[in-house]
Amino acid sequence: MALFNSFILAVVLCSAHAEYDKNGEFPETGQDVMHNVLRDMKSRLNRMEETIRQQDQKIQTLSTRLLHQEEVITTQSQQLKHQQEDFEKRLRQQKALFRKELISQRKYFQKQNGRLLKDLGLSLKRDRETEVDKQLFHVHEQIAAQTDKKMAENGTPPRPEEDYHHGDVSSSSSFAQLKRSDDNALETAVAHVAQQMAEITSEIQALKNVNKQQDDVIADRGTSYIRWGHTGCPASADLVYTGIIGGSHQWSTGGAGNHLCLTSHPAFDGHRQPTGNGNAEIYGSEYEICPEPECQLTPACAACRVPRTTSLMIPGTNVCSSGWTKEYSGYIMAGYHGYPGSSEFICVDSSHGYINTSQNDDNQNLIYYTHAKCGALPCPPYVDEKLVTCVVCSK
Repeated sequence: MALFNSFILAVVLCSAHAEYDKNGEFPETGQDVMHNVLRDMKSRLNRMEETIRQQDQKIQTLSTRLLHQEEVITTQSQQLKHQQEDFEKRLRQQKALFRKELISQRKYFQKQNGRLLKDLGLSLKRDRETEVDKQLFHVHEQIAAQTDKKMAENGTPPRPEEDYHHGDVSSSSSFAQLKRSDDNALETAVAHVAQQMAEITSEIQALKNVNKQQDDVIADRGTSYIRWGHTGCPASADLVYTGIIGGSHQWSTGGAGNHLCLTSHPAFDGHRQPTGNGNAEIYGSEYEICPEPECQLTPACAACRVPRTTSLMIPGTNVCSSGWTKEYSGYIMAGYHGYPGSSEFICVDSSHGYINTSQNDDNQNLIYYTHAKCGALPCPPYVDEKLVTCVVCSK
């Protein structure tokens, strides 16, 4: 303090001396000079304090942005982890279905192979019987030849030529008939096997067609949801369109109370409103989350479609239940509670996506964070004045 007073006194004396040297006399009293110097010093101190305050605000804004970026990175890491888990789960399910179908096909082919082997066994049996008949015919010829030889040795006249050849002709005819019968049976067996193979091929193709139809049916199933506060969809979802969040004016006492995801590419026709009638109005929304960097920016939105059949928004948490897939998480937001215009609660993505960088501060449809208020709302588990989180899940 003493150093500061000495500095003030030195400044006063220097200023007074300068004035004296300039004009040859003191134009003002020492007290006036002191007041002027003090006023100048006070002005400088105020400017320095304002500069320091602005620097503190910039530092605070940068810190807020850094924290926000850290939250975004953490959220994206969690989303990547959930997406990887979901992919691995679906891969395991596909493997299980493929293994089950493979086992079913194997059993079916084993059954068909059993039938073929049985038919081939019957054919082989018939072939063996034919071979036995051939051997019997050969033995019969040998016995006949030996009999004729002995009859000749004993002086017994041989059998008449026609009788002798009658037996041969009969035996040859029988053998030829057996041979034709076996050939017919073999051709029948081959034709039967070819028919069964054709039936198996047809059944396999029918199964493939059924599987394709089932895949098409599964692909056609699904559900959709709006991802408030983002311009895209998760990796497991298809983007239908992007847009901006809009709603009724915050000071309007009528009109709609819900928010809409208005497309970024509107189309209009030539229809005109009849004169003398009233109308509803819709305005673009703004983030009212100052001093965060997205304050007064127009929030974006995206329509997403997932192959799963059910989607659900869970307020009060950012974690999905077991067996559900996390689509995105964020914060419950709505209009200000003191404005007459009503609005619905929506789950806005924690990234706070927006469609442009203009901060016009139009104040037409503002959306705010939602705080928990203890009372009928039990605390714990809720905490008074804490921001209410949310998550959108699918299954």
